[in-house]
Amino acid sequence: MAAFARGVDLLIIESSYVRDKKMQKHLELAEAIYLIRKARPKRAMLTHFYAEWNDVDFAAAVAEFDPKCKVIEAVDGLVINI
Repeated sequence: MAAFARGVDLLIIESSYVRDKKMQKHLELAEAIYLIRKARPKRAMLTHFYAEWNDVDFAAAVAEFDPKCKVIEAVDGLVINI
C-alpha cells in the first residue's frame, strides 16, 4: 500500500485503534504511521476512529511517532482543500 500511495498529496488511512488492536483487519496508530512514513505523502488524514480515541490527545499521540508530514484528524464537517 505504501508503494501505491508514494508521494500523494493526501493519504487518507484508517486508524480504528490507538493501540492493542482487537481486529486484524483494522489498523492501530503505530501501523498507520508506519504506512504514512513509508508512503511519504505531503499530508495524511487518519479516519475511522473507534470510541477508545475519545479520551486521546490526537496531536500528542501522533507526534510520538514522528510521521514526517502533517497528519489531520478526520472529524465531522471537516473540509479539506486539495
